[in-house]
Amino acid sequence: MERKTVILEVISPEKIANFYKWNAKYFYFYDNNGNVLEYITRYNLDTDSDKIFDSNSIISVSEIVLVFQNIALLSNEIYHRFGATVFPMQPKLYKFIVLGTETGLFILSEEGRDWYPTTLKAKRSWKKVTFRNKGKIKVF
Repeated sequence: MERKTVILEVISPEKIANFYKWNAKYFYFYDNNGNVLEYITRYNLDTDSDKIFDSNSIISVSEIVLVFQNIALLSNEIYHRFGATVFPMQPKLYKFIVLGTETGLFILSEEGRDWYPTTLKAKRSWKKVTFRNKGKIKVF
């Protein structure tokens, strides 16, 4: 991946973040619009491969970030409309809430919060999310 873009340091000089509580490893980079993106390996999903990592190794988009001024209110709305519960590997925090499962997460961040591993501030942007849950298609 470093042949294509700069990988951000998480804790100098490390570029791979090890999230023990989530049993996952991440690395971060900027897209061409300056957004922070990440690749995630979730070991609980049993997706081991002996192949060299390339674009065919990408399985899915497993997270979408929703930035809002009042994430507690947004969390309640998503729960009531779609049934997405708090992700059990991440306790609810004042400025950061994770809803869903390892195969699909809503990351809720309060507007203005630092976006890890940078000091960029989270800001709202337009997005449309379409997902399937228990055989039903939902648009948010």
